[in-house]
Amino acid sequence: MMRASFAAHFSELRKRLTLVIAFFVAIFVWLYSIKELLLNALTLPVLQVLPAGQNLVYTGVGELFFTYIKICALGAFALSLPVLLWQLWRFALPGLYEKERRILRPYLIAVPALFYIGCAFAFTLIVPIALKFFLGFVEEGVYPLPSVKEYLSFLLNMLLAFGVSFELPVILVLAMQTGLLKVESLVQNRRIAIVLVFIVAAILTPPDPLSQTMLAVPMLLLYEAAVLIGKRLK
Repeated sequence: MMRASFAAHFSELRKRLTLVIAFFVAIFVWLYSIKELLLNALTLPVLQVLPAGQNLVYTGVGELFFTYIKICALGAFALSLPVLLWQLWRFALPGLYEKERRILRPYLIAVPALFYIGCAFAFTLIVPIALKFFLGFVEEGVYPLPSVKEYLSFLLNMLLAFGVSFELPVILVLAMQTGLLKVESLVQNRRIAIVLVFIVAAILTPPDPLSQTMLAVPMLLLYEAAVLIGKRLK
């Protein structure tokens, strides 16, 4: 009986993951069909900083092709996130109590929404500032010549860092709702949290104080937002 139940659950999980993979593949194919538009949009911040008439370059034979693959794959994953969460939710739903369902249901929207907001915040505000800073060290006879691979690696790392970091309120609020953490602990350990935030920012961003600070400050604001939500939940 237990073996049959396990087989049924495994079959259900496999069916739902297959739907997620099919959605991912469809999005990947669509993004690849508009890869030039996608690349132009992603390179807009750096082209606005580079001297007039200067473009990105690529030096490896397959560099541009694999760059297209990377941005399409990461884009497809990001757009597939709501579908993944929904399918996992539907799989786990029969085993959840009504109270657990009420707690978890808002996170189906909060998790992807905060991830997208973090990416948009980085792309529209933080990345342009960082690029102006890094590419501003121009001297006579020395000019920036960033490659497509180098720039997009920097950009995607920043987007991922901010997207993941913006999930901090989700983690903290869920921990408080499940009793693993109390709002009083967040208030009392605020100084420790500040140190940990800067450590995380140093790990997730390029090794320079500017990028680390630009990630740490929003994370601290989100930490305070989680504290306020925790007080309202009491």
